[in-house]
Formats: sequence, structure tokens, C-alpha cells
Amino acid sequence: DHSELLSYVKKAGASVDERQEGTYVRFPKKLREELLGQVSRNFIFAGKDPAFDIVVPHPKDLFYTRPVMGSMHITTETGEERLVSTKDIAEYAQLVDELENIDMYCSLTYSLGDLPPTTTDINCLYQNLNNGMKKHAFIQPYESDNAKYCIEMGVVAAGGLDKLKSRPIISSFAAITEPFMLIHMDCESLVRYAELGMPLACGSIPTSGANAPITPAGT
Repeated sequence: DHSELLSYVKKAGASVDERQEGTYVRFPKKLREELLGQVSRNFIFAGKDPAFDIVVPHPKDLFYTRPVMGSMHITTETGEERLVSTKDIAEYAQLVDELENIDMYCSLTYSLGDLPPTTTDINCLYQNLNNGMKKHAFIQPYESDNAKYCIEMGVVAAGGLDKLKSRPIISSFAAITEPFMLIHMDCESLVRYAELGMPLACGSIPTSGANAPITPAGT
């Protein structure tokens, strides 16, 4: 349900079938091969410090690791279980900086009465950019409008749009929910990052027993 993205795929030559229950997009095999042939096989998720760049593919044919993302609860060192606060997110960014086998920051989900829940992603990225000094910041917008706000924050942190495009110190995520469904929020991320040529991770979000089989293998 994103008119701008639909206009792009129509222009590219995809089949767009608009129905009452939603719009179906199909990419013919020949078009898929043509478009995949244009995709760069080499790119960088830049670190704030170039020593922590995530180079794809990995120079040693290994893989990269990121920490937990989206978690709303924390168990403290004393065993207390509680909701994540913005103070935790700041410490989380500092911790990620020092963990040699963790390659990027991710966004947690906090709960604070003085900050609107619709700005969780913006405030998480703010804490990452101000408390993590070395690595790449990976953020998933939770509201459609926030995708562009997070990019604007990345522009400021990088020192300008051209610098962000040449060394993208932030990246985003677009999730496929339910079988092959993209909601407006994720479509917005796709469009905003693609038009700047910045890296974007795409993946499915299966939930056992809801939009996927209950077994771990099925999910």
C-alpha cells in the first residue's frame, strides 16, 4: 500500500494487479534476472571508525554478527527483570563498541512514560549515534515517517548527505510479514534508502503459529 513504490515497480516493468484486498506485484523471470544483474555484489556498511567497516562479501569468507534487536525487556546483573530504558540503550551502544565479535549496533525497544512510543526508533538511533563511537548503526523504523527522520539524523552524524551516501554509517531493515507481504512502513524504508543508494537489509519475519508453522524448522 505504497503508491510511490508501486510507481517504481510499474516503471521497471513489473506486473501490478490492484485488487480490493490489496495490490499484487509480480516480476517476470526475465525482469528478475535483469534487475539482479544490476545489483552490486560489493558494498560496505560503514563504521563510524573505518577500522570497523562491514565489507560485503567478508574478505575472509566469514560472516558478521549483530546483537539482539527489538527486545523490550532486560534482566539486570542482580536478576531483576524490567522494561528497557533509554539509559540501557546508551550503555548497550557502549558495550557493543567493546565487544570484538559484535559488528554493529541494533535498535532495542524501550518503554518510558515521557517519550511517545511512536518515536522509539528515532530515540534509539539517537542513543546509538551519541554513545557508540566505532561501529555501524542498524535501525528498523517503527513508523513510516520515521524512516526519513532517521536518515536525516544519519546525515548530521556523517557530516553531510554526500558523506553518508559514500560511507553509510546507518542502514535500515524492511521486513516481509505474512507470506510475501510488505506493509507501508517497510515500503517507505525501501524507497528512501534505495533512492540514496544506501544498503538495506530485507528479511522475513515469521511468527510461529501466526503466519508460519509452529515447528522451528517450519518457521
